[in-house]
Amino acid sequence: MRLRSFIWGDHPSRLARIDAAMALTSVDPAIVDCCDAAHWIKHQLAGPRPGVATVLYTSFSALYFDEQTRADIHETLRQAAAAATSEAPVALMQLEGNGPNRPPRLELYQWPSGGHRVVATSDILGLSTHWLKRAGNAQFGEGG
Repeated sequence: MRLRSFIWGDHPSRLARIDAAMALTSVDPAIVDCCDAAHWIKHQLAGPRPGVATVLYTSFSALYFDEQTRADIHETLRQAAAAATSEAPVALMQLEGNGPNRPPRLELYQWPSGGHRVVATSDILGLSTHWLKRAGNAQFGEGG
């Protein structure tokens, strides 16, 4: 009930999605780690994992971290990027705000290639997503 209380009552589709997600926990319970974000990320990116692509996904979280936590996360990502190999790549996919009057962007950073691109734009709630087409890549929808 506490989790549902954070969803606006006039958003029935969001309530339905959270109810469906919570129903999944009876089939496949989620593991919740209770710790500082910088500590958790450092643990997850502690070293290369050959044969595994490690992806860190964030969604509107950066604005909640204090300056030290953001700096620690940035340093951990810098170290993970430096250690990434083609056998143990690392990626950051983040959906963050983009300032007033600009839509949030879903951005993908990849290492060791150093690639970066905007994958989609969205509204602040993520309900209306505009997938961007990359030249020569038909998997993304119409767009820029």
